[in-house]
Amino acid sequence: MPFERYKSEYFFGPTSYVSANHSKEFEDAFWGPWNFSHFEFNKEHLVERSFISIWDGTYDSWDESNAYVVNSYSYNEVGLVTKREFQDLSAIQAGRLQSYNAYNYNEDNLLTSVSVYIWNADQDSLLHRREVEYNYNSLNNLEEIISFSYDLNDGWELDDSTYFQYNELNQLTNEKQYYTVGPDQIMTIRDEHFYTYNEEGQLIKDLHFTRFDEESNTWKDADITLNFYYNYGSLAQSLTLDSVPNSFENRLYYESNYSHFQNMPSDRVLIFQPLNKTTPTFNIHDEKYVQKEVTHYSGGGNSTQILDYKAVFYYSPLETSSTEIEIDGEMKLFPNPTSDFITLTLPNASAQIQVEICNIHGQLVKSDELFSGEKIDISFLDKGVYFYSAKVNEIVYGGKFMKY
Repeated sequence: MPFERYKSEYFFGPTSYVSANHSKEFEDAFWGPWNFSHFEFNKEHLVERSFISIWDGTYDSWDESNAYVVNSYSYNEVGLVTKREFQDLSAIQAGRLQSYNAYNYNEDNLLTSVSVYIWNADQDSLLHRREVEYNYNSLNNLEEIISFSYDLNDGWELDDSTYFQYNELNQLTNEKQYYTVGPDQIMTIRDEHFYTYNEEGQLIKDLHFTRFDEESNTWKDADITLNFYYNYGSLAQSLTLDSVPNSFENRLYYESNYSHFQNMPSDRVLIFQPLNKTTPTFNIHDEKYVQKEVTHYSGGGNSTQILDYKAVFYYSPLETSSTEIEIDGEMKLFPNPTSDFITLTLPNASAQIQVEICNIHGQLVKSDELFSGEKIDISFLDKGVYFYSAKVNEIVYGGKFMKY
């Protein structure tokens, strides 16, 4: 029988973020510490270092002394990652890198190539072993991905490639994946996807073909994924059925169900995203509200359906959930949450108020001097939680608000 197997806790700090993970072997066992992931930010809010470490279950230290995976990142002037350095446990113990990736971009800040260097024990150095190229059409839609690998004996060889096609709405409609076969490196198709969308632009069908037979010029296998959505826009259910081309038989073998907190729009919830996207991806589900629960089943049709896993999400309430906050019985901030402006009021105050607003990483994003009751424009800020301090007559007030 399925039981609660893994649990994660998340902690946010001014310049770091930690995910602490628990596990247990059987249903009646006690939760035991498993590992934790630690992310450190630079002053531009970008992750410059992360590591995964063995965890002893205490909450007073998140140091790197027992880390077995370490990643370090470098960025260019517009915040795009240019280098990722990776160490596994053997590399950490030896004081060297296991690999690093170098990222290159064009004038539109679109990724054009990734160079992968991997440690080679025989050469006692990092060798350039893989190169991935990204090409775009005139509308800057990703058109092809081509991968090359380096063989120490044969040199550079074409590895695999993926091609993309779009409709007039710039929606991805077709994806073909090829790989090379034999010493002559003959390109052979491996997978093909056909995507269908509803009027709201949501993906409702993914028809996926695999195992192409060259002799008969037909696909041997196929599966279909059907997506269903709530009337508020979030994904409700995904059903995956296996099928055989030219056959009417479809057998359900995956089912996923999703529920959401409908009073918690996703754009008004602080959800940590550790890295900028470094490779082009396709967003197929527009989540209007944060997830509450996910259940995933395998089997069905002619076999017994089995619950593979169930994930339940919890969110801490914000202290600034009311429409007006009173601090020390005097200063008030409203509206909160807000989208365009905030107003600070302080009865009987004739002097100017010196206001500073900082983001969750402690960076100053706005400062101003104004009188009680004047509006403060915060429309330019990104969505999220912000902290403010207000100084008047040598008295400092403080609090936080949410921008949505």
